[in-house]
Amino acid sequence: MGPVSFRGDWESGTVTGSGADNWSGLEVVAPDRFTLVHETTRAGTVARVEVRQGDNPLSFCCEGTSRAEVSGLQDAGSNPVYENASSGTQRITVSVKFDRSWKVITDTGDGAWGIFVQLHGPNASNPAFALSATDQIRLNLRGGSLATSKVVEYPLKDGSLTPGRWIDLVLTIHFAADRSGSFRIERRDEGVAGFTTVLDLTGVPTLQYDPAVNGGRVGNHYWKHGLYRNDQPFSSVLYVDGFTRQRVGG
Repeated sequence: MGPVSFRGDWESGTVTGSGADNWSGLEVVAPDRFTLVHETTRAGTVARVEVRQGDNPLSFCCEGTSRAEVSGLQDAGSNPVYENASSGTQRITVSVKFDRSWKVITDTGDGAWGIFVQLHGPNASNPAFALSATDQIRLNLRGGSLATSKVVEYPLKDGSLTPGRWIDLVLTIHFAADRSGSFRIERRDEGVAGFTTVLDLTGVPTLQYDPAVNGGRVGNHYWKHGLYRNDQPFSSVLYVDGFTRQRVGG
């Protein structure tokens, strides 16, 4: 493994800020939508994320959606960390717990989604890929040329939400805008010792590009974390703990 370029564990006492272990941006309608709380089963501080109906902090877009998210990784020198054609293969670890009150997110006219991790491209509203939780966890992928690609949904071998229990996920991603890309997801549930591979894709683009923008070159993609859903007549609460990025190989 190469060096860890981001290790966010919420122990620094801030949601966003400068330096390592922080996200650079926060998108919420009120401070209580993304808060730090003590978690006994994780022996430390985690982030509590809540989204209510109509929670759209982005007044310029996204009608009929709700969100509470952090975005943008920073290294130890407060420099932004992006994914692009130079990223190679990265190992991303993330932990999530869906509250026991979790209700199934349903289609209200424009599909159903509850994105809790996404890699956002510079040229499209659809992320290059996202992990979404509705009744199950699924991977949504839209890589390659934005002129021809569409969102493809991949169910996991075990996509159960297990409300009230932590799920640890390891994403091993080879970043490419062509079919040399790959995406593997390993999962470990609270109380289980080992990880199980729940998705293994090869020959898939994991970055986006627009042939009409930037000479068709791949731009900088950035991470977002929290919850972004189509609007629902109820609140959704989840908890997140830790987000690590580490290069695999040279």
